[in-house]
Amino acid sequence: MISAVTQNKPAPVYFNEPLSICQKQCEKFFYLDLLKKVCEEEKNKSLQLGYICSFIIGEIFLGLNRNLKPFNAIIGETYEYYDNNNNFRYYSEQVSHHPQITAFIGETPEFALYGDTKNSTSFKILKGAMELSFKNKIHLHLKSTNEDFSYNLPNLLIKGFLKGVLHNDYSGTTTIINETFPENKAELKFIEESWTNSEIGLIEGKIYSADKVVYLIKGNWTNTIYLIDNENNDNKIELLKLDKDQQYLKNGDNDDYYLPSFCYNLNYMDKNLEENLPKNDSRFRKDIRFLEEKEETEEAQTYKEKYEEKQRKELNNDEHKVLFFDEKFDEENGENYFVPNGKYWELKKNKQLQKNINSDIFDVSKY
Repeated sequence: MISAVTQNKPAPVYFNEPLSICQKQCEKFFYLDLLKKVCEEEKNKSLQLGYICSFIIGEIFLGLNRNLKPFNAIIGETYEYYDNNNNFRYYSEQVSHHPQITAFIGETPEFALYGDTKNSTSFKILKGAMELSFKNKIHLHLKSTNEDFSYNLPNLLIKGFLKGVLHNDYSGTTTIINETFPENKAELKFIEESWTNSEIGLIEGKIYSADKVVYLIKGNWTNTIYLIDNENNDNKIELLKLDKDQQYLKNGDNDDYYLPSFCYNLNYMDKNLEENLPKNDSRFRKDIRFLEEKEETEEAQTYKEKYEEKQRKELNNDEHKVLFFDEKFDEENGENYFVPNGKYWELKKNKQLQKNINSDIFDVSKY
């Protein structure tokens, strides 16, 4: 991702797309139906793992052609999303500024998926690429069967800084484990574009049951993902069909940002939302609002700088209180991670959410 050159000189706003990182974590739930299929396949542990693989890949696909970065969230910023049609709800919170970490949870009556964005970055000179390595696992809990899954994310490579066209690529192996029945796991390898492999997006993997390979995973994260029965190669199961020409990836006048319509609508605000959301929700950020207008980039830049200045002077300190997630320690990878504590919806139910201790983070009237 492109960052500011110095602390006192914020990056130009035109490096951004009109979304906050708090909102961006909600994008993955566009493929909500795949998680519902995980719940439906409770007796077929191998297919469950296949649909989780597809869910991971679906999120990656939504980033196709999107080379602008989301706005860094302000410490204490939150984002709420509700989908009554699918009985789905989501919230996220910016829980750390140094390093930048957003924690999130999306859930239905059938499942809850949560995690955080803790990562490290490095510049690969020979590749001319920025690499993001994600530190913590994503967790999926199935409520009906009380099963738990976990998986790591592949490394994100942003290529084209020195030569060629700016684009995203992925590398590494993602391992999905059924923590409740650990004999069931999947390994999904992301094959990086290279001198010997000019095709971007190739993936391959295996699904295991008690050390036996049940399915092979084949496909491309820009096209189609399918399973091949390891004992009968003629038996294929299409898990996810992707099409970059599909209408849901088009957004009319806002095609400059390559935002899928679902993602662009994450910024939707009406009177009811305005009256009921906490004032630290991403929708109240004026830099994002102005950037949406395209012609208002100067105003967007002004507010971006004001928010960042306020964060440096007032918000970024050791006493900041994380409200809606609790910090835990993972002995396996030696990293702290965040888990939801349930207080967000409890406060909302009791009408105590709109005014919280972080509700003034977007008030920059002094700056």
